[in-house]
Amino acid sequence: MQDIKILQMNTHKSKTATFDLINEDKDSSYSDNYDIICIQEPWRDAYGNARQNYHWTMVYLYSRPVLGREVLLCSIILVNKRIPTGSWQTLEIPDTNDINIVVDVGTLEENVQALKTFMDMNGGFAWALAHNCNFALDKFIVIHFPHPRNGPTPKAPPLSLRDTTVKETESVCVLGVMLDSQLKWKVQQASALGEATSIVSALWRITWPSQGVSLKMIRRLYISVVILKMTYGLDVWYTPPHCPEGGQKRVGSVSALHGLEKVHRQALLSITGAMRSAPTDLLETHANLLPMRYLLEKICYRSLIRIFSLPDNHPIRKMASNAYQHRNTTTHSPPLQTLSRLFDPPAPSDVETITPLAHPPDYDVLFSCDIPPDKDQVYTREENNRRRINIYSDGSRIDSHAGAAAVLLDKQNPANNQVLQHQLSALKLHTTYEAEGIGVVLRLALLQNCLHTNQDNTNMIGLDSKSFIEATFNFKHRPRQYIIDEIH
Repeated sequence: MQDIKILQMNTHKSKTATFDLINEDKDSSYSDNYDIICIQEPWRDAYGNARQNYHWTMVYLYSRPVLGREVLLCSIILVNKRIPTGSWQTLEIPDTNDINIVVDVGTLEENVQALKTFMDMNGGFAWALAHNCNFALDKFIVIHFPHPRNGPTPKAPPLSLRDTTVKETESVCVLGVMLDSQLKWKVQQASALGEATSIVSALWRITWPSQGVSLKMIRRLYISVVILKMTYGLDVWYTPPHCPEGGQKRVGSVSALHGLEKVHRQALLSITGAMRSAPTDLLETHANLLPMRYLLEKICYRSLIRIFSLPDNHPIRKMASNAYQHRNTTTHSPPLQTLSRLFDPPAPSDVETITPLAHPPDYDVLFSCDIPPDKDQVYTREENNRRRINIYSDGSRIDSHAGAAAVLLDKQNPANNQVLQHQLSALKLHTTYEAEGIGVVLRLALLQNCLHTNQDNTNMIGLDSKSFIEATFNFKHRPRQYIIDEIH
């Protein structure tokens, strides 16, 4: 725990006044009981521009000796301006900083020596002294990742730092995923399976036929809690079981799939309230859940597409493109290459990047829609249509390609009739829904070129895609968002 004093400075004070105010309270004996972190909120003018005092950076980075010792400042943080200027407050916060050091020099002995050199020779300990913090050496752990090709695994020498031997472990948790020394993901699979089993067992205990939680709620808890827990980082440690080319035996995370299928079946029994002898496929149908194999593949594929759909300026985008180009590498391939080879998705350059479009709060569409309940009313309204300009379009597929066409009809002057067509590429890259949207864009282009568009109640756009009509009034971002943006 660290004691922190919070101070908000007045940005209009001079350098001398700021220096004296910071060091004023340090002269007391109470200053030995806390670590000082100076916090300042920049003032803003009527136009929202920050007006900072340029002296505070210089003053905060240095301190003078207090009671025969040097008082060092840990860091500088900005706080809310509602804190009164010059106020002091004492807080206690835990130290939660995790530092990972990765060394790959050569042998295990050379790696251990490199760690010692990094910490001792103007490295980690010198940094801790300069920043007024201490390392808890008893919490340090070290894990080795040897890769012996032949023979037993070599034994690494112990790592000693300031007369403290660092504990050596066979597995470590990094960003919520367990890494073992052999990089086999066995520890992570066991951890995910054990956590999921405990949660599903708890769901089983709260399921009672008469007075327990409803089965509908049990299903919702399983989807929102259990599946998220046991599939955390799934695209990293799970490889979908598959048969390699020319092989007959499945490879991949076969044992992990079998374990998760058992947990999945136990959850299905809790959701449906069926007997233990009921077949699993029937339980999945009644619970409206995918089989565990396809559920895991769906999660991995979704993670892969999310990476592929990142914008071009994202640092991971280049890694995704390289992984897709080398996806056929089967020897020691990383998960990004393995999933690209198994699912064979489109190239990252062909995956749509959905860019949110910000609308003002008072934005409203400039057109209205009318969706008849049945086709008989559609025929009746079309027969009674007296509008001069009518535009019709449709999007469909033909010869494994998608395309759209729009027709403008002028009832008073048929010489003004116009036609626009646009052909998309293969259906592997486009959908009929997208073709319907392109048809709407073609209609708007015809409407802009028409001489009678400024007349009220003279224009009508006919569309046979109810889903796309409803999408034009829904501002939620979704695939093919660029078409909706063109319409608005």
